[in-house]
Amino acid sequence: MISNPLIEQVRSIANSSWERMKDISDFLFKNPEIGKEEFVSAQFLCGIAEELGMDVTKGYCGLDTAFLAEFRHGSGPVIALIAEYDALPGFGPDRRPAHACGHNWISAQAFGSAMILMGMRDCFQGTVRILGTPANENAGCKYQMIQAGAFDDVDVVIQN
Repeated sequence: MISNPLIEQVRSIANSSWERMKDISDFLFKNPEIGKEEFVSAQFLCGIAEELGMDVTKGYCGLDTAFLAEFRHGSGPVIALIAEYDALPGFGPDRRPAHACGHNWISAQAFGSAMILMGMRDCFQGTVRILGTPANENAGCKYQMIQAGAFDDVDVVIQN
């Protein structure tokens, strides 16, 4: 059973991360990019990961707008959080791209989950990994990342 102090610690970290999560969602929502063209989004998210103290690999798995962000804290399980950030073509005003599937919020939740896990590092050992997976709507780049081995050493994958 989870103790009340642990629940309160998670709640406290989540509350302190809330504004940053909203900023991520809002930025991506206001800057929609279709798959394989998410250069602004990927750069923005990589910058946040670096600010959080994560090691960042850009152009991960040979995909220009994919990335890997990791926080390692001892040996233990590898927890992968999936960030999607591509928009759908034609769903915005004047048929421009827009976030009609909530990928802006999926990224915000991935980063929020990472912030919580990193803030709980005294409670566990392992690796928190954010996998930036581009072009989910038009090219299925997650499949290419699987083929390239991006998930081979992952113990748990979470996509909010």
